[in-house]
This record gives sequence, C-alpha cells and structure tokens, in this order.
Amino acid sequence: MRNQNPFLSCKLLLGACKILSLSFFNEAPYALGFVTSIEKELTAAHECAEAFIGDTYKTNSSKMELFAVLTTVFSIGFPIACLLLHITSDDDEAILSWQNLITGFLKSIQNNLPLFEPKFFFTDKDKGQMNAICSAFKMQPSFCVWHMKRVIMFKIRDLKNSSSANLTDDEEKKILDLLTKHYNMHAYLFPGRNMDSIWEIAVADIWYMLLPSNAQTLHAHLMKNRYSREKFKSWGRRTENDGKPFTRTTMMVEAHWSL
Repeated sequence: MRNQNPFLSCKLLLGACKILSLSFFNEAPYALGFVTSIEKELTAAHECAEAFIGDTYKTNSSKMELFAVLTTVFSIGFPIACLLLHITSDDDEAILSWQNLITGFLKSIQNNLPLFEPKFFFTDKDKGQMNAICSAFKMQPSFCVWHMKRVIMFKIRDLKNSSSANLTDDEEKKILDLLTKHYNMHAYLFPGRNMDSIWEIAVADIWYMLLPSNAQTLHAHLMKNRYSREKFKSWGRRTENDGKPFTRTTMMVEAHWSL
C-alpha cells in the first residue's frame, strides 16, 4: 500500500496497522495523528494524572514537525499519541492553522481514549500548544520549569550584554534559584495560605531580590511574562483543588526523542 504522497501513504499504512491507529487526518495543510493500541488498556487500568506535549524538527526526511503526547504511570513515561504536521510558512494565517490542527489532534485523543483525563498538562512556553490544551481539555496548562528558567536565563544575559542589567553571575544564579523556589511553592505546603497569598510572597521576593541590583528592566520583564497574576497560575504547581503534580518539566518528551 503505497502512494506517491507520503502523508496518504502513511494513512494507508496506519489503516492496516494493529499496533497504531489513525486518530486525526487533515489534507490541507497536511496533518496526521495516531494513537497506540496499548494506551487504551493503560488508561483503563491506571489514572493518568499528568500529560506532556512536545515537538521536534528534522527527525524525518520530509522535514515535518513531529509532536508527541506522553503520560506517566508509576513515574514511567508512555507515549499516548503522535502528530506529523506540515506547515510551509510562518505568517499569521499559518500559525492559526497550526494551532487549530494541534487542537483537533488533542480532541482526537479524547475521542479515542475517553478515560484519558489528565489533571495536569505540561508544555514549554509555546503559546500555540498552551491555547490548544486550553481549548481541547478545558484546563490551564502547566509551564515546564526547565524551559521557563532557560528563557529567563537568556533574557538576563541579553540585558547584561546590552548593559540594561548590572548583574553578576552569582546574582543571576540566585534569581534562577528563586524561580525554582517559587515554582515549588504550593498551598499544600503552606497551611493557611492560598494561591493569592503565595503569589504575593513570590512578587515581594523577586522585588527585594532585584532592588539592590537596580534591574528595573528585568523586573518589568518578569512581572509581565512570569509574575503577573494570570501568568503565575500557569506555573506547574498552581492549582489548589486538584492536588499537585509529581513532575515539573517536559524533559520526559525530550528523552522520548532520544530513543
């Protein structure tokens, strides 16, 4: 079963495959998603409270973007589904189409795995993935702490190179360590406090950390992109009613690509 079009050829192959099953297909632009057969048994036997989504490039001869959704059972990662996506431009229309296709792919996972109901869905800083998670699963996605700290580290170094922040390497490390501390702060660990009071503590911490360094530009950046009330909810351990996740990063997806 072959076709000159690699997407149509893959669709035919999945139609005859017993291990993988086609879950999502779009022809313009091309998008093809599939789920693994073992996941129906896995989600039926175990609660999959945490999910992760990540993407990679240059892993196939057609240079298509490859997405994977994973979950954990007893701290072991299992692939739930994958998506091959072919977007040829980066204009606003293409980006919107890209986001809609990811949303459709995530909804197809729900249709094929109705018992897959994660309480936490981790992603990196990608806004399209975050919007897709919100739309498909009606939940607030969780930031990966590794990606978050990495972006802030590069921002600090850009400001230092442009002389907009007079920070030493030791001060840079203390800021990143403080981000980790705030990421791990959860109402379960602070009896009598809720998310609002924890947010207030975090905002005060970052202000007093940066005040001696006269780093107003960095403080403004952090308040806008990480420490605003709404953005703070997206950090990995912000929910109060659904418990707290064991995982903090999407590194499980990164490890999956290395297999």
